[in-house]
Amino acid sequence: MNVAMQKNRPLIQCSVIFSLVCLLGISPVSQARMCKWVDADGNTHYTQTPPPEGITKEDLNLPASVNLDNTEAVKAFEDQQNKKNELAEESKKNEKEGNRSAEHTALKKENCRKAKAKLENNQNTGRIRAVDESGNIVRATEEERQRRITEAQENIKKWCV
Repeated sequence: MNVAMQKNRPLIQCSVIFSLVCLLGISPVSQARMCKWVDADGNTHYTQTPPPEGITKEDLNLPASVNLDNTEAVKAFEDQQNKKNELAEESKKNEKEGNRSAEHTALKKENCRKAKAKLENNQNTGRIRAVDESGNIVRATEEERQRRITEAQENIKKWCV
């Protein structure tokens, strides 16, 4: 900054503030001026511009602000927000149910795969080992093998539908 501006800085600040105060004091009160007029066809017009020459007009002075009862609007907004919240909760619930359904489907597929593998193993293996009451590994009888095959087939019917 040069020296002249530094000396005049308070004066510049005061003149800016004074200008702003004057502008605020001069600004008109916001009041809309409207004209009402009827054209040759009988149509009523409401405008801020004057009508064409030769047409009588009526000046309407509208207040700057109108105090409206907004309780209905507030109630409608609250109802809309409540509906939005209900839909969001329902969407979350449906999403959880969808996840459970997907988990159930994956579990069924896995159980089906295991049942098919057991059936194939029991049908293709001639020697099936089993554990007796003492904990010893012994060869399973043919009846035991057939029982395991039947059990695997039932599990396939249960899980592979």
